[in-house]
Amino acid sequence: MNSWWHIYLGIGLGAAVLSALLTALVRRLAPRLGFLDRPRSEAHKQHAHVVPTLGGIAMFVAWLAIIGGVLVIMTLLWVNLADKIFKGGMHVYAS
Repeated sequence: MNSWWHIYLGIGLGAAVLSALLTALVRRLAPRLGFLDRPRSEAHKQHAHVVPTLGGIAMFVAWLAIIGGVLVIMTLLWVNLADKIFKGGMHVYAS
């Protein structure tokens, strides 16, 4: 049975949790740093109150962190596998 779906599920859940945590952090930091959207009298704005921005940046940073983590893990696994193959710890026979 193929267990790749466990890996994809873990990556997806990790990205969702990290994104939620970073977005909550950014929502608290945005007012202190002045990153707020004030609706004023602009007709295209749908909100009536001040809204913190930078949520998209938090999601992007979470995505980068997950992709970076996956790349690091895959690189380490590949280096370990290549080390076993080329140093004689694992024999690969061509058919």
